[in-house]
Amino acid sequence: MVSALRFGILGPLEVQGPTGKLPVQAGKQRVVLASLLLQANKTVSIDQLMENLWSEVPVKTARATVHQYVMRLRQCLGEPELIRTAPDAYVIELPPDHVDLNEFNTIVRRGRHHGSHGDLAAESYLLRQATELWRGKPLSDVPSDSLQLTEASRLSELLLQTVERRIDLDLRLARDHETIAELRTLTAENPLREPFWYQLMAALYRTGRQGEALEAYQSISLLMDEELGISPGHQLSALHDTILNGRDLVLPNQPTVVATLKAPPTVRSPQQLPPVDTRFIGRAAELDALVAALDEGVQLASPTVVALHGPGGIGKSALAIRAGHAVASQYPDGQIYIDLQGASPGLEQVSVGDALSRILRAICGYDVTLPAAEGELAAMLRTETTDRRILILLDNAATDDQLATLLPAGSGCAVVITSRQPITTFSCTAFRATPLSAPEAIDLLSAILGADRVAGEQGSALDLVQYCGHNPLSLRVVAARLAASPELTIRHTAQRLKAGHWRDLGIEDDSVRSSLEISYLDLVERARQPSTGEHHAAEGFRMIGLLQTPEVTAPLLGALLDITVPASVATLGQLAELHLIEAAAAPGRFRMHDLLRLYSRDLAREHDSNEDCELALKRAFEWYATAVAEVSRSLDGNRFERLSATTDSILDLSTRLDATAWLDHELPNLSALAQQLPDSFREPLCRLIPMIVRQFQKRGRWREIEALIRLALPAAIQLGDQRTEATLLAGLSSCNWRANRFAEAEENLRQSATIRQSIGDPALAGLALHNLAWFYQRTGRLTEAIPYYTQSLELIDHQAEPAWFGSLLHNMGEALSEAGEYSRAQDCLERSLTVRRQCNDANGSGITLVALGRLHAHQGNYQLALTTLEAGLEVCRDLGNREDEWVALLIRSEVLRRTGQLLAAQAAVAQALAISRTVANAHGEAAGHRQLARVLTDLGQTPAAHQAQARSADLFAHLTTPIDTTLEAFLTSH
Repeated sequence: MVSALRFGILGPLEVQGPTGKLPVQAGKQRVVLASLLLQANKTVSIDQLMENLWSEVPVKTARATVHQYVMRLRQCLGEPELIRTAPDAYVIELPPDHVDLNEFNTIVRRGRHHGSHGDLAAESYLLRQATELWRGKPLSDVPSDSLQLTEASRLSELLLQTVERRIDLDLRLARDHETIAELRTLTAENPLREPFWYQLMAALYRTGRQGEALEAYQSISLLMDEELGISPGHQLSALHDTILNGRDLVLPNQPTVVATLKAPPTVRSPQQLPPVDTRFIGRAAELDALVAALDEGVQLASPTVVALHGPGGIGKSALAIRAGHAVASQYPDGQIYIDLQGASPGLEQVSVGDALSRILRAICGYDVTLPAAEGELAAMLRTETTDRRILILLDNAATDDQLATLLPAGSGCAVVITSRQPITTFSCTAFRATPLSAPEAIDLLSAILGADRVAGEQGSALDLVQYCGHNPLSLRVVAARLAASPELTIRHTAQRLKAGHWRDLGIEDDSVRSSLEISYLDLVERARQPSTGEHHAAEGFRMIGLLQTPEVTAPLLGALLDITVPASVATLGQLAELHLIEAAAAPGRFRMHDLLRLYSRDLAREHDSNEDCELALKRAFEWYATAVAEVSRSLDGNRFERLSATTDSILDLSTRLDATAWLDHELPNLSALAQQLPDSFREPLCRLIPMIVRQFQKRGRWREIEALIRLALPAAIQLGDQRTEATLLAGLSSCNWRANRFAEAEENLRQSATIRQSIGDPALAGLALHNLAWFYQRTGRLTEAIPYYTQSLELIDHQAEPAWFGSLLHNMGEALSEAGEYSRAQDCLERSLTVRRQCNDANGSGITLVALGRLHAHQGNYQLALTTLEAGLEVCRDLGNREDEWVALLIRSEVLRRTGQLLAAQAAVAQALAISRTVANAHGEAAGHRQLARVLTDLGQTPAAHQAQARSADLFAHLTTPIDTTLEAFLTSH
């Protein structure tokens, strides 16, 4: 039963019943209720309740007292089943929209969605609507020191950040006059919050009130000097200078203007469901049952799991996709689609780790860095889905074992599974997909052929349905062929099916075999007729099966068939019209049903020689090598070089985002194609894999990188390509280091160094020593690292290899800084920055700016440190470098703490924690909680500081990934 109560925590604790407000008089009961509501639909341990109830050490009878408070609270609420007892814990089970905090978050997400699509007015309106839900100070009548110091403070900060963002939007919408009065109130209530002062000064200046804007700056400047002994930050000072000199004020493009409170970039909710087949026919009862199960699941306290099983070609995927679109609006945080390839011939079944990675990248963004271990990926999935409402469609599953680990944790989430066999190892709502009824099958034929044509041959149409086994796939393929050949009769086609025009293709259903055979033979016949324009369709159908990649695009098929892209586009259109391929989720991409793939692959083996097949695969792989090289050249550097198919490029990519999205989409294809290449392809494989590794290292795709390296390494050895072998070994070392396999990582580097030294190229030898030095530094062997850096510096020519030289100077500077040799370190880092800027290495420049900021802080130059860190942070954010962004924020937090800017320090560490969780960096989270504990201690928030310190200690104790030794040296030095 759904609760009739609604709860408010964005102000005094409030319970609203059908007839009005329901008072909760006892203070301790309010503490218990608030604790449960803040974690609605999640268990809250009795230990946590005790901590929230008593600031001092609770008495021995505390547990029994907690039970009494819960019992009385149940009586007070009048819905005893609302609060459920769990092992050593309690949980309140509510629909998400029955708590005002959840409603607030939903409206904010909707607003950000509109803003990400350019509708700033809609975002401003929704953010204002969200903030109007607040009735005062959150939890103001809840007598709990612990909740006041942690949750109430967090919620208050959440409100202020939302108001800041909304006012930024209003200023960009030229609503300056309307914001001034509100900003005067906000600056009075939050006198040390610099973003509000910036907004007030900007609004006053842009409305012609220059004098008042300067007065506002004097007010905040005097206040900060008296209260903190410091001057306003860089952005306020720069704005003051702009106003003083009467220059034009251009507001930043990003809504938030003050960097100390800038939120990490938002990730757009994934919408990955393939498009609905517009000719979806029948299945009304099954569809209604699926949708009802998903609708009911929204109200449950655990994720909904719906499983649909049945034979191949029966329409499971189409039905599941249709149901997913029907309920998509109930899952505003995204709809994710994964083809697990459990029954796709020629395609390797998607591993649990790869499936987890794809789901997490859809949720957190493609630039997220993920852990290597499968268990850590599963834990991250549970964390990321706890407070989200996401629909996941796991299509084409093979085994139960493949599925259990992929289930989310959030009660607002749902999973739809399709498989050949029923699910038996975990609880789910199961449905069996059955063949179409005769009327449904006739409706399907009518939708494709036209009702008059089917009615004119009603008896033959029923025979056709019978010979196709009422199978939707067979019917679609045969009907599409009939639609393309008006001269064919339904009767003639039914007779051919009855006669058994099929081969033994390993497909379990004779009717499916027969329908595919008939359609292909007609395709071949039409290819012989120049007037049809279908010259390449039959060959294209065979070659797509031969290719054995999850998806295909027009440029890829063009390379495979050695035809132009326009001809390839036409071929894909013809195959899609005949239902031999279908559109994938991303535009311009197509996939093939597993039964069709099996059939087309066997046709290729029968009709095409081994030499022709190998030549086609080689053309496809050479196309990928050229495409990846183009993308790599365009992504490396400060400015993205547009790739246009109208020039010499084989791709048409306008922005850096287009290029990185192309790489992400193509990685599964590249991996699948690389695994099926014969020995004769060793040379192009060795050219392509190092380029892929370089690009995807930046994006944290370590699992995929390791698989590709292990595939290419034997080929490099067989070819005697020592340079590539050494490069791949160095890449494998990085993978092993990320996975905490330090012995293997060192051995890989030593093997790489031996090879590079034997080649006789000083630069390669220097690079090998540089890699070893970096490894020793990162594993705490600083005395071994610095001599290797020095030797490497002597071997690498900065004119010939500027990129290597800049990286070497940077890493040596960090090692010297860690060793306390600050003067030498500064010289190395400043030289590195110069070199990296000269060779347009934007990513490297940002990282070096962060390192310089840390070094300035080591030397006590705090204002210079903050300025330099801000410059580095801006580059990291622009390039999506999340790994170095959280590092910079932690350093910034410590500098702000040392200079007494404690609220800004708390905001910076909060951002660092959020990002380190997003990129799954356990060291970042551990160090972040330790830093938070220090800031909270300085703020006098002792209980909250103890909580953060305990969390940090626990994370450090269970750390299984490498730590950033240079960062640790700084954070623990003061």
